[in-house]
Amino acid sequence: GIMLTPNNLFSINKTSHVDVVDSGTSAIVGFDFKIDDVDESSEEKTLVNKLSFSAGQVFSYEKNKDMPQSTSLDRKISDIVGEINYSLISNNTINYKFSLDENLSTLNYNEITGNFNFGRLEFDINYLEEQNHIGNENYIKNEITFNVNEQNSFNFKTRKNFQTNSTEFYDLNYQYENDCLRAGVEFKDRKSVV
Repeated sequence: GIMLTPNNLFSINKTSHVDVVDSGTSAIVGFDFKIDDVDESSEEKTLVNKLSFSAGQVFSYEKNKDMPQSTSLDRKISDIVGEINYSLISNNTINYKFSLDENLSTLNYNEITGNFNFGRLEFDINYLEEQNHIGNENYIKNEITFNVNEQNSFNFKTRKNFQTNSTEFYDLNYQYENDCLRAGVEFKDRKSVV
C-alpha cells in the first residue's frame, strides 16, 4: 500500500501517484541524524554509515480527503514516521521502520529487518506488523544461504503468518553458477492462505 515514510516525507508528491493531489497548506517537521565510521577493512579508507535515524510528521491546515487513508495525510496531523539503521560490523545491519499514531500511543507499523553475513553463511530476517489504517499484515520471514564455494550455494526460506497462525511456505534450493552457466534445483512447499 501507499505509506508515508521518512524517504517521501519532504517530497512534493508523497504518494507517487499522479491522480492523488497533495493540496492545501501544510508544514513538515523532520530530522535526519547520521553517524559515519571509517571502514578499516578495505585498502581505501572509506566512510560507512554506522547509525542513522530519521523521523518526521506532517501538519496540515485542513483535512485532505483526496489523500489515501493509509498515508495518514488525509488528517490534519499525520502519523510520526521514522527509520533507524544500525551497522554492527561490515555487511551486518539492523533496520527498524515505524509509524506511530499522532496520539503517541499506537504503533500502526513496525518492520524490523536484519541482514547478517558470517563469511559463507548469510542470514536475513524480516518481521512486519501492520494495523489500523495501514493494513493488517503480520509475519516473520527468514532466509539462510550457505555458500559452499564461489560456484555452489544452498538457500532456505520460510515465512510464518501470525494472522492465520500458519507457515505460508518453505523454499529450499541448490544453485550452481560459473562464468557461462547458471543452474539450480528448487523445492517449494506452499500453503494456501484463507
